[in-house]
Amino acid sequence: MKLLIALSATLLVLSTCESRKIIERKQWLGDEPYPPDEGKTCMLKQSCKRTDGSSMETAECPSINPEDLEHPTIEFYEPALLYRDDSKANLKEICPEFDPETPICCNDDQVQIMVSNYKQIDSVFSIDCPICGINLKRMWCEYTCNTSKYKFVEGLYYMIDPET
Repeated sequence: MKLLIALSATLLVLSTCESRKIIERKQWLGDEPYPPDEGKTCMLKQSCKRTDGSSMETAECPSINPEDLEHPTIEFYEPALLYRDDSKANLKEICPEFDPETPICCNDDQVQIMVSNYKQIDSVFSIDCPICGINLKRMWCEYTCNTSKYKFVEGLYYMIDPET
């Protein structure tokens, strides 16, 4: 049995099957502080691949196709402000419980990815179960942007599903 979990736009497969290649693995041992450094309450970040020399601070993702995204990074880091005004406006629209003018755990690329993913959620749930779509989007906002993520997310590893 495998559990598919989407992190922003990347499809992740978590499985106990050791035959699959583990791309990255980090495990926090009981003797280490959790989180390891005070103030570093975020983990699991992702960004777009850029080959044109642009940066997340100045330009949108050239593509949000999962193949065009960097593999997620499993590390603790401090919450940060969004750089671009379009990201702040989008965050306010898709995750109204978060203030785009305060440090959060999601970056500009992740906000852009969520905007695209939320359109897909709306196309599936908008007619039959709009509250289902709202709940799913709220869960992803919390999972991606919450500054207390270390209290409810433990990033041990991720694996790429060879079937996708």
